[in-house]
Amino acid sequence: MIGNVLSDVKQTVEKNGADELFKVKQCLRKWGRVQQICGEHQVRIVQYNQLLERLQQHKCKMGAEEKERIEKSYKSSIQNMVRNIEALNRFSDRMERIVGQLDPEEEMLIRIYYGREASINTICMRLCIGRSTMFRIKDKALKNLLKIMEGEKMEGETEDED
Repeated sequence: MIGNVLSDVKQTVEKNGADELFKVKQCLRKWGRVQQICGEHQVRIVQYNQLLERLQQHKCKMGAEEKERIEKSYKSSIQNMVRNIEALNRFSDRMERIVGQLDPEEEMLIRIYYGREASINTICMRLCIGRSTMFRIKDKALKNLLKIMEGEKMEGETEDED
């Protein structure tokens, strides 16, 4: 009976650890895509601004209320994308600081794997290591990132309480 309880506790701890590592991987994937997403938002902002200019230039049969509604909608979309870009940049800066705290070998592997989305074979050749070594370093780096992130959460929580 006690053995079953200990086994259940161990499985729960392992599951929670796996869930936390999954969250770290999600953050790293998002961090790797920040430039692409911000670029897409910037393209859309330019398109919305062009539409706004055309809306102002053309004296169409559109009513003033409808024209104002469309203009307001475009401007709102632009503001939302600008806020999203700012949030992504803050997130990226935070991830840069976190990843920068890893050992050099771990940092390089994480930057290549998540930042440049390089293949496993490319990473192994570039770092002159075998696949098993690459996975060992990656797993260690993910665990270290989890510790760093948890430490930052704790520091942030104590600052909020003051």
